[in-house]
Amino acid sequence: MKKRVRYTIYVITAIILIVVIPIVINELYKTNSGYVTNWDAADVLNYYGTVLGACVAVGALIITIAFTKRQIQRDSFIKNQEEKWNRIDDLVSGSLVKIHPTRIAEIISKASSKDFGETISALHLFSFQAKTALDSLFGYISGDDYKLLESLLLTIQDEAERYCSIAMKLSSQYQELILLEIRKNAVQIQKTAQQNPTMFNEDLQNSQRILGETADLNEKEVFAEMNVLSGQLSALRDNSYRALLEKKRSKFTEIHDQWTKEADSILGF
Repeated sequence: MKKRVRYTIYVITAIILIVVIPIVINELYKTNSGYVTNWDAADVLNYYGTVLGACVAVGALIITIAFTKRQIQRDSFIKNQEEKWNRIDDLVSGSLVKIHPTRIAEIISKASSKDFGETISALHLFSFQAKTALDSLFGYISGDDYKLLESLLLTIQDEAERYCSIAMKLSSQYQELILLEIRKNAVQIQKTAQQNPTMFNEDLQNSQRILGETADLNEKEVFAEMNVLSGQLSALRDNSYRALLEKKRSKFTEIHDQWTKEADSILGF
């Protein structure tokens, strides 16, 4: 609305300068009365045309300088915004890589009964990295930038908590598998003790204690629970994680469009 009013004023002013004033000058000289000059209407119109042309040239120069200045400001603004948001995009993408559920699947696929402890350590490392995935981003962005990304970042944190929960549950299952291996050794000690009555009482007592502490463990139940957790992980990967990637894409597109419009507004007169 303001631009329309402004452009209307420009048009009216141009009509007055180009059409109305020359007509007024011509009409004043037609009456041939009042103040008498040594020049006629043609001289005045030539003079007026020269002055008007000079004013237009100066005005065009001023507008060109102002436009060039704003163009430089716009280019500088775009460069700064591109550098900042490319960096933020990289940090967000990096955090999404850290929480990717496929990482848990890779850890499980490499699990070996010879060293479940290594698998447990890898799951704990994943959980730690997922929970701290956004720390670098939080240290970089400003408060205003956070407001633009708040919904996306909260979603990433929620997803990270889900994946960490599954990782920790799987870790517990692997701990139970370790206990089951220890239980098998304890059962073997018991059998050996029956064949060798002179066996150390301490080993026999330890094996009895282990059998008592692990009496509730069931290997089939442990593997069944692990299969359930793996299914939940696959569902999260196929649904919520892909939805998170789409949300990230649409959010950054929205932000790009927003600062692009802000850049274009710099050129407005």
